[in-house]
Amino acid sequence: MNIARSIFVNLDTVMLGFMKGDEIVGYYTAALKINRIVLALITSLSVVLLPRFSYYVKKGYDNAYKKLTDKAVNFIFAVTVPSIVGILLLAGKIIFVLSGKNFASAVITMQIISPIIFFVALSNFIGVQLYSVDKEKIVLYSVIVGAIIDFSLNLLLIPLYNQNGAAIGTVCTEFVVVFIQILLGRKFLKFKLINWNRIKYIIFSLIMGLGVYFVNKISMSFFLSLILSVFSGIIIYAFLMFISRDPLIIDEIERMKNRKSYS
Repeated sequence: MNIARSIFVNLDTVMLGFMKGDEIVGYYTAALKINRIVLALITSLSVVLLPRFSYYVKKGYDNAYKKLTDKAVNFIFAVTVPSIVGILLLAGKIIFVLSGKNFASAVITMQIISPIIFFVALSNFIGVQLYSVDKEKIVLYSVIVGAIIDFSLNLLLIPLYNQNGAAIGTVCTEFVVVFIQILLGRKFLKFKLINWNRIKYIIFSLIMGLGVYFVNKISMSFFLSLILSVFSGIIIYAFLMFISRDPLIIDEIERMKNRKSYS
């Protein structure tokens, strides 16, 4: 799966380089910088979860398996949704600070492609579940179909919209990959995609977005505005999580307390 995913991720860059040249590849690469950082954090969760899921399956610990699954999906929503909102609002300043004003064409690309943070994180997690029950073929099918769709959409959209066309194709492809995994693997997946907790994360992210929007409008340097916007977003979101007694943040607080009591 990792090899197939690697080929799939790099397909856009190869086709952009062949069809449009290095300048367009540069815009596309700049647009992916933040996405890759967030995804590295989320997908590292898969490495940790796979052995534990496999252990629970072999031992028949269904309740523990389901509890861990729900917590992991909550974590994916809790991290990816506010990240997407933040990128949509701050893409201009992120590009300016990380890549420079010459990469202004990458701003819209970054906004277009931001939803892949959620889709890739979810597909990686679903892949972990399917691997744990020896259904890795479903993951392989989804990636193969995704590569075919990505290649086809790139042929159609890159000539028309340059790096934005590749971004649109990638978002559509990642959605299809997740859809195929859920459709073919629904008998083996132990979670519901939408529940109150996940709706709550979406609402909190929108509230956070309002705060970030107003901070972002304050006149100051690009760098300082970006830093204050990010920190205000984190504070608002964490505060909303805390006052709602969200299990993710409450469990972490309890864990920190327990560490101090043992030290």
